[in-house]
Amino acid sequence: MARGRVTGIVLDGDRLEWATLVQSGDRVRRVDQGLELLAAEAAPGSDAPAMTRQAIVDRIREACAGMKGDIALGLTSDATLLRVVDLPAVDAEELTEMAALQADKFSPFPIEVMAVSHEVLARSEDGCRVLVAAARDDAVEAQGGLLVEAGVRPTVIDSSALGWWRLLKESGSVPSEGRAALVLMSGDRADLIVVQDAIPLVFRTIDVEPGGAAASVAADIGQALNHTLISMELEHGSQSCSVGLWAYEEQLQPLAAALTGSGSWEVSAHTLDGLPPLCEGIARRLLSDGGIDLTPQTWLDADAARRTRRLVLGGLGSVLGVWLLCVLGMVGLFGWRSRTINRIRAERARWEQPAMEVRELRRRVLTIDRYTDTSHSSLECLREVSGLQPEGIDLVSFSYTKGDAIRVVGQAEERTLIYSFKEALDASGFFPLIELGSHSQDRRGQHWNFEMTLRLSEGDDEEGESS
Repeated sequence: MARGRVTGIVLDGDRLEWATLVQSGDRVRRVDQGLELLAAEAAPGSDAPAMTRQAIVDRIREACAGMKGDIALGLTSDATLLRVVDLPAVDAEELTEMAALQADKFSPFPIEVMAVSHEVLARSEDGCRVLVAAARDDAVEAQGGLLVEAGVRPTVIDSSALGWWRLLKESGSVPSEGRAALVLMSGDRADLIVVQDAIPLVFRTIDVEPGGAAASVAADIGQALNHTLISMELEHGSQSCSVGLWAYEEQLQPLAAALTGSGSWEVSAHTLDGLPPLCEGIARRLLSDGGIDLTPQTWLDADAARRTRRLVLGGLGSVLGVWLLCVLGMVGLFGWRSRTINRIRAERARWEQPAMEVRELRRRVLTIDRYTDTSHSSLECLREVSGLQPEGIDLVSFSYTKGDAIRVVGQAEERTLIYSFKEALDASGFFPLIELGSHSQDRRGQHWNFEMTLRLSEGDDEEGESS
């Protein structure tokens, strides 16, 4: 995973040191670097009180306020256990399980209180060389907890020893062939790295006497170096080993002379001032996705819980947002409908009286037309019916209702005459609708009685006259 901006942090005692790198293509440049003295303890002979934890956290927060991007914390080498082991070539999941078993073997503490990680140093067809790293959760909390309280959550937890290893590799200080012991002396702690053909075999931290003389410090380093090289010969065979020493300028020459005289080796001395700061090595490992991460499981669980909580709250917020939009939509729709109904009612009230006046006027006009129109008067209707009346049919009754209908009652000598009469009336087109009512034969069987309704044009009023 490519990272554009990363920061490496080392918190060692009362020293907070950081470096920020930015990658652009293949180019990496340092854009920020700083050092903050936290003074967690009062200076000897000073009456000034020690800084409280909250004061330290506030100072860290102020110093790291402008940090952006991913952050890597380099644990001091005395807080981490590093072992190089050879393991079979297996898949990543199985390799993780095997690394945890190896950590359980060499760690003096229960694996349940440890953060364990691993990094593949080299691969071959038969197996792989793996660096197994472990750190107690409380050791991580002691250094990383201050950063977390200050609002600076490290993306990964790395080891300072591996930061030195990265700087030595990139500076070309690691022999490409043969066995070499690399000793780095920074402050009151020495880190020993033994490599074979540029691949690490051992990472070891050497505790030295704080503020001790060069001879005493060299004796401690020489003793640890002897024991380590003997172990390497038993495990990997006998081979000549070169020794390289890196220290700051004021320590370098006295320590190199004392270390040369403490054993049968020649020491090549190098100044640490020529290397970038340790925090930059930590940042460079993160920039290239360094292999180990000693973040405690409790931190990971807390991160997962926060992510889950954010997802739940985000989902709930989305649901509430949709619900609120629906409610607002319903309220808006209800308001729009209410306004529309009120507007229609107002329009209706405004036009109701003129409409009633128009209807009344229309009714009067239709009434006048009805009584002045003689095209369907009773005489015209009687004339039309009589003209179409076939032989053999007698009209018994002719009831005329103006503008509505005519009811005809008659007698026919044969039933077919009734149908012929209706067909003739239908064909005339004078009457809009003709309805044939009941028709039956009288008791004597001499004629057929029938009723027929002739519909006229509809009118508003029903005023009737009969004839």
